[in-house]
Amino acid sequence: MASNTHNQVAEKAYQKLLTCSWQNDLKKGINFDLPGETKLSVRWMEEKDVSEVVKIEKEIFPFPWLKEGFLYRLGELDFNVSLVGFIQNKLVAYTVSYIVYDELHFDNLAVKKNFRNNKIGEILLWLSLQTGNEKKCLWSFLEVRKGNTQAIQLYKKFGFEKLGVRKKYYREENEDALLMSKCILVKD
Repeated sequence: MASNTHNQVAEKAYQKLLTCSWQNDLKKGINFDLPGETKLSVRWMEEKDVSEVVKIEKEIFPFPWLKEGFLYRLGELDFNVSLVGFIQNKLVAYTVSYIVYDELHFDNLAVKKNFRNNKIGEILLWLSLQTGNEKKCLWSFLEVRKGNTQAIQLYKKFGFEKLGVRKKYYREENEDALLMSKCILVKD
């Protein structure tokens, strides 16, 4: 009898997980507790966020995306999986990814330098993968600079594996990229 009750509780929890909609929850924002009693709020990227996103992009990357690149991704409503993270109403991180057929492709993941090592990148990556899962993606792909060991460790932590090397992918810096992928399990 106890085993039967346990199974019913487990089944209810599993059904609740299946009905959870990250896509809908991201419309209003999802809050996460970070170390040091700090709160991170994550929601869908909107056009009003792009100016701040571009500022972060310029701080971090030697050849940043232009505002138009972000606006283009946001215009792909059915395929866009772009998120922004806020601490005390200040935009501190973002990720840009998109869906092609049954694949989630990451274009960009960035956290402001003074907010790194607080699990923010992990949260954005995890939420993007959950959203891809919800949209029935089977695989996720990304390119990462061969010398960006911190990012490579993050992706490996999430189960990404090296598929190959794209020679001189970052042309301006003459740097190779690792092509990495991860299987996303779909819940049916």
